Amino acid sequence: MSPFPTRRKFLQICAASGVLGAIAVAGDGLMIEPNMPILVSIEVPLSRLHESWEGFRIAHLSDFHYDDYFSVVPLRRAIDIVNRLQPDLIVLTGDFVTAAEAERIGLYNRVVPANELATATRAFAEQLARGPAFALGKTKEMLDREFHMDFAAALESEAQAQAVCMKHPDYREAYEAFVAKREAKFK
Repeated sequence: MSPFPTRRKFLQICAASGVLGAIAVAGDGLMIEPNMPILVSIEVPLSRLHESWEGFRIAHLSDFHYDDYFSVVPLRRAIDIVNRLQPDLIVLTGDFVTAAEAERIGLYNRVVPANELATATRAFAEQLARGPAFALGKTKEMLDREFHMDFAAALESEAQAQAVCMKHPDYREAYEAFVAKREAKFK
């Protein structure tokens, strides 16, 4: 296990902290002025961050709860605020639609009730375990390594990692299984 956070964890930290310009949208129209996004700007120093990320600005938009009864006014206001900030990255988190609506419109392929979550999670983990272990390991390795690279170096490193994966026997098996319309069997 790497002592450094993965890219996903880094983005979670940034999103949670609101690095250099987080936007929180008022979700409770009864307690906070309806349809009024809130802008919060926070600078978070990260001592191990690669110097190429210095000054990187992230806008964080969260919890729009879009459905048939939702007014697009707060979304438009938030977009206007974010556009004026000119961030390097926009992070969207939280609840945008209800679970049932997300499944209906195709954002998710499955919505699992809370009491079935542990079983569904185990089944998904077992499915991953039957997958291409080499490629999954390479993905984890690249997430750890790319955290310390600038964008151009990360893209180059990713291209090299993909080339390595394409030479592995799992790639051939995945291709042949796809062509034959059968389940791949990785070793």
